[in-house]
Amino acid sequence: MAGGFSRRFGRDKGLELHHGEALRDRAWRLIRARTVRCWIALRPEQASNCPHPVLEDALPGEGPMAALVHAARHPDVLAPGSASSNAARADWLVLACDMPLLDPVNLDLVLAQPREGQHAVLLSKPDAAFPEPLAGIWTAEGLSILEQMVQNGERAFRAAWPQLTVDRVAPKRASDLLNLNRPSDAPEGSGLFGW
Repeated sequence: MAGGFSRRFGRDKGLELHHGEALRDRAWRLIRARTVRCWIALRPEQASNCPHPVLEDALPGEGPMAALVHAARHPDVLAPGSASSNAARADWLVLACDMPLLDPVNLDLVLAQPREGQHAVLLSKPDAAFPEPLAGIWTAEGLSILEQMVQNGERAFRAAWPQLTVDRVAPKRASDLLNLNRPSDAPEGSGLFGW
């Protein structure tokens, strides 16, 4: 997921470098190593310079929940006869590009969890009120619930949590879930912005 407007950041976060690699490319690489198919969800104006398969967001500015639902139900994913035509019944491993310090082992921890009876298996700091909605697995059933909520005009994950059964997985380190909202959020020594 790399299609946000990055308003607080002031420029496209997905193009920021972490040890010489764009954040969106890093997120794509981490997910691609663990999935059968992988896409980057972007706004249409971001798509032309992306070297990876892109799912263009038809609802830019509507927030991450709408973007996630749109990506999982994108016509290119659900096309009859395509290799991914079963995507509506698939679980999706999701990662926002603005978690640059995420150790990939955390994705493996999520993937190792059973998903039966769960709407999502998401990374979450132990003391957090809510899990990270764009760092983990959304099951087909969970995505269907989100889809219905988006169709009913809801755009906030906060409203979804009471309706969902979510397995929360603690990250290896709390810093793994650092969300890069502003340039000042990058700690020195992180490899971001040349530090």
